[in-house]
Amino acid sequence: MSEAVTKELPDNWAWSTLGDVCEKPQYGWTTKASQDGDLHLLRTTDITSGQINWATVPYCVEEPEDKDKYLIKDGDIVVSRAGSVGVSYLISNPEPSVFASYLIRFKPLIDRKYVYYFLKSPAYWNAISEKSAGIALQNVNASKLKEINIPVAPPEQQKRIVAKIEDLFSHIDAGIEALKKAKQLLKQYRQSILKAAVTGELTKEWREANKDKHEPATQLLERILKERRQKWEEQQLEHFKAKGKMPKDDKWKEKYKEPEAVEMECFPIPNEWQWITLDALLNNIEAGKSFKCDERPPVEGETGIVKVSAVTWGEFDSNESKTIVDKAKTNPNYKIMEGDFLFSRANTIELVGACVIVKHIDKDLLLSDKILRFVIPNEWKQWVQLCLRTQHGRSEIESLATGNQESMRNIAQGNIKKIRIPLMPEAELTEISKIVSQKTDSIARLEIELDSQLVKADRNKQSILASAFSGRIGVEGVL
Repeated sequence: MSEAVTKELPDNWAWSTLGDVCEKPQYGWTTKASQDGDLHLLRTTDITSGQINWATVPYCVEEPEDKDKYLIKDGDIVVSRAGSVGVSYLISNPEPSVFASYLIRFKPLIDRKYVYYFLKSPAYWNAISEKSAGIALQNVNASKLKEINIPVAPPEQQKRIVAKIEDLFSHIDAGIEALKKAKQLLKQYRQSILKAAVTGELTKEWREANKDKHEPATQLLERILKERRQKWEEQQLEHFKAKGKMPKDDKWKEKYKEPEAVEMECFPIPNEWQWITLDALLNNIEAGKSFKCDERPPVEGETGIVKVSAVTWGEFDSNESKTIVDKAKTNPNYKIMEGDFLFSRANTIELVGACVIVKHIDKDLLLSDKILRFVIPNEWKQWVQLCLRTQHGRSEIESLATGNQESMRNIAQGNIKKIRIPLMPEAELTEISKIVSQKTDSIARLEIELDSQLVKADRNKQSILASAFSGRIGVEGVL
């Protein structure tokens, strides 16, 4: 006897199994998905968000001969047996559709919502963790799901329990919706701060108070370009020296390429500022290479390679990495260090051009061929990251990227150098960095608090479900 069924239940309740309170579970129809057709094919991915969007549910390439056998009906419950193992969905007013083979259909013989809410409860998820199997892809089957114990209340109590759950959930859901709106507003506020920074609006008052006190951007740019050329010449001389062939004249200097000038403003900026291409601030762009890897992240003593998923619009995630099989082929020059500016040159349309500055790294990781390292003077790293994360930066990147609009996009190093950003006096850059840091830190603290409240809301729902299926709510005389 399982631990679950040894728990005491209220009077008139009884332990049963999903197999006993539902008709015989059924596996779905096996076929490929199509963008066109007459009969939808409902998949695991269509139910995981908690709401079916029929506009995105594909159609069957091949329809079953016995269509009625697989046709989804109102009140059916489908459960994912692989991928998002155990996730369930209660069907309501479906469009003409059948369910795919990685879903299992249950038809409740008792109150369908009572069964559905049980499939959201901690008791169910504890059972799923015991019943699931597999390593690469956890899964459960119909036989295992049928064996899961469910506490069954009398029919009238089932209705009261469902009503109480929905009443309590409605209040929690209203709070969740408010929290999500607040998060969206913070996201918009962050973008407004970045926009104010790159347009000069953020430091307008500072600029007025410090007029003519600092080197204008035009002079700063001349100095930057002079230092840039000097570094290039030093690097070239080092290359010559390493090869043992020093040049006899200065003709080699003619190979130096000045950054492209920006001929037209992207948007108005202060008179003291200057439009430049990113190339003006780049000392170098370094790329890694691909290696034969295991999919798991490296542990101590192993070397890994960073995946594109490590570089998003958040912080650098060292766990998004793979372990290199042949360490002998690695190059220490590719090693990622704290302070590195990483840029995703190949990703989806939303993430191509995503960039992060590595604050902390706890693994021995190398650059991949899809993640680039920008060698930028330290004082300009934060500014470049800020510019690339604005709507202007996204527009620049997306216009210069190539590839399929709906899948992987790429931006070549030559096009990266063409990205246009504003340059301002160094003293104003310091002021901008200070203000942006203060405001974004405040936003980050608020986001952490909102996320904490969302987690708390989910825990409250789980607590309600645990109480409901132990007879502590929805039973006459009990809240």
